[in-house]
Amino acid sequence: MANLKRIGLTYFARFIIPKDRWQDCGKREVVRTLQTRDLKEARRRRAAALTAIQAQLNATLAARGLKPLDSDWVPDWQTAALEDNAKLRAAADDGYERPDGTYRHSERDNWTNQIWENAERLEDSHSPAIARSYYATAMGDSTPIGLLSERWLKAEASRLAAQTISHHRYAVNLLGTYLGLDASGKSRQDSTKVLQSVGMETLTPDTASGFLEWVEQEQHKHPSTCARLHSSLSAFWKWAATRRMVPGNIWTGLAAGFKGKAKRKANKEGGGKRPYTAEELAALLRADPNAGKKWSYGPALFDLLRLGLLTGARANELCSLRLRDVTRNGTGVLVTPAVSKTDNAPREIPLHPFAQAIIAIRLNALPASASPEAPLFPELPIGGPDKKRSWKFSSRYASWRQTVLGKSREVDFHSLRRCFATHLEMAQAAGASVCTELARKDLIGHARPGVTAGYVRKDLGWDTYTQCIEAMVAVGMPEGVREALEETKGTRPESARRARTVRQAT
Repeated sequence: MANLKRIGLTYFARFIIPKDRWQDCGKREVVRTLQTRDLKEARRRRAAALTAIQAQLNATLAARGLKPLDSDWVPDWQTAALEDNAKLRAAADDGYERPDGTYRHSERDNWTNQIWENAERLEDSHSPAIARSYYATAMGDSTPIGLLSERWLKAEASRLAAQTISHHRYAVNLLGTYLGLDASGKSRQDSTKVLQSVGMETLTPDTASGFLEWVEQEQHKHPSTCARLHSSLSAFWKWAATRRMVPGNIWTGLAAGFKGKAKRKANKEGGGKRPYTAEELAALLRADPNAGKKWSYGPALFDLLRLGLLTGARANELCSLRLRDVTRNGTGVLVTPAVSKTDNAPREIPLHPFAQAIIAIRLNALPASASPEAPLFPELPIGGPDKKRSWKFSSRYASWRQTVLGKSREVDFHSLRRCFATHLEMAQAAGASVCTELARKDLIGHARPGVTAGYVRKDLGWDTYTQCIEAMVAVGMPEGVREALEETKGTRPESARRARTVRQAT
């Protein structure tokens, strides 16, 4: 009796915890009474009890900062199907006809009959759909989407960020929701159950096209989101196709148009990203990050705004800086592969004197005994699926930026990186010949353009990059922005919480 256990005369629901989560949960299974002695009634109550047990376990895991069981749990019948399929494949096909005309069944014949009997029992205890799915999986004719997706995600977890894995899992679960819709567009069952019973090879390009149309028109997802969902599912199908689990990638060619739609939508709504204007930069530089706030982010906002403008580094590249990443006696910083977004992102960036002063303050704040791994921004909490210091900072920066400039989808912290690139180009146009395209690509951490770029020395020299930064500020940066940087050198705020504590103490 799958997921049922009889103790005395009473039936209990039995939730079996995956082996790799025993340590997290502190147990191997959870048994809960169904308060009935009738087998038929116990089967009726079983699903709700298992769902409640799983929800309770997930709440406990979430409180401890651990991932839930939702995506990892595999029902007993599905595990049995895979085990039976392995036995079927290993069984000898040694049947033969005896001299008296009777047939001696092979080991493979016996297992085939056993699988058929198991499917009949599942139809009685669960449903015809589950029985069909079990039979197809055990006979090797089908593998449920849910099971394959977990194999794929576990295989990809070693090379992809946790947030990317989360996006992939969301795409698969949304596909399960779509596959569970009835003719009227209403959900028939939970997406997890659908994914456990639908074989991946049963889906067609028409199914994929219908899903993307449903996501865009019925779920009202942004074209960029549709493109991301398509990318996740296409990667899943490619992975399965290389392992001969599906005949091909049903998502090929279905993403056409999403990027164009996203761009047109952004232009129509004013949501296309751009660099800050000179006036916006000056306003941000002169604004007090602590104004009207009771938080500890003031110094970090002040410092990272200027470092982003003067280095072109991404938010997480700056937030993750450690003592060991400060180079050349405080005149440079290193972006390491550990925090790089792309293969071209690791680089060493020269610091303009404005930026050197900020780094010097950060270094002086560290204790003399600080480890080389000591963070330069210890006040920024680590958060998010990938445990980044930029996780909470990004939302705090957005809140403060909107206070200063008003709400707008056109600018964000990354707009400082766009300003950096723009100011380098303006410096070259103003006569700073050192600010070549190759030098700009190297400083920003982008791939070099053109075929011949691969023949040019990767490192153009520290002096070259330093001159680029100096020229960018001197002749590429708008005069009003330079003036704001100069005027605010001595206005770095202290933590609002610390200031409040000092006032209360006095």
